[in-house]
Amino acid sequence: TRTRTFGIVHYEQDPPVFGDLQRRATKRYESQGYKAKTILTYLLDLNTLPNQAQAIVGRLKRLDVTSVVFLGDPLMPKYLTEAATKQDYHPEWIITGTVFTDSTAAARLYDQEQWAHAFGASSLPARTAPQYSEPWRLYRWWFGKDPEAKKTLPLMGPTIQQLFLGIQGAGPHLDAKTFAGAL
Repeated sequence: TRTRTFGIVHYEQDPPVFGDLQRRATKRYESQGYKAKTILTYLLDLNTLPNQAQAIVGRLKRLDVTSVVFLGDPLMPKYLTEAATKQDYHPEWIITGTVFTDSTAAARLYDQEQWAHAFGASSLPARTAPQYSEPWRLYRWWFGKDPEAKKTLPLMGPTIQQLFLGIQGAGPHLDAKTFAGAL
């Protein structure tokens, strides 16, 4: 019943390196007719994530942000969702598929009351029995046995496969441009 208002939360490093990510996200949302009410950044510092999350959630709540677009690491949503529940703040959580935030393994760490209101995009493959996945098949073909890392291989396999597809497709002159062109 409320008008949707967006807030973008993303991580940053010191010195800053993700300014382009913020510009691209802002441009993309504006091209779709949306404007973020606020854009908040946090440093990926494991010792301070809980405190940063508390401050971020406080600001989002004060600004009456209804939908949080998350562009960050897989640990921060744990602290953000816990802080949101403690502060009686219940937004939509829009995941963008960054750094395994869209994986079940990471999502199990998040406050489930909050994560029941999460949705978004994912670049992870559709879930299937692990032994039917391409990484599993490749491992079995190469080593002649099932992998020991039964839960990790299906998750990491596509990422590693994409890396090697880019390297192979780049040809004999591998650099950032030929790699990007290959992908």
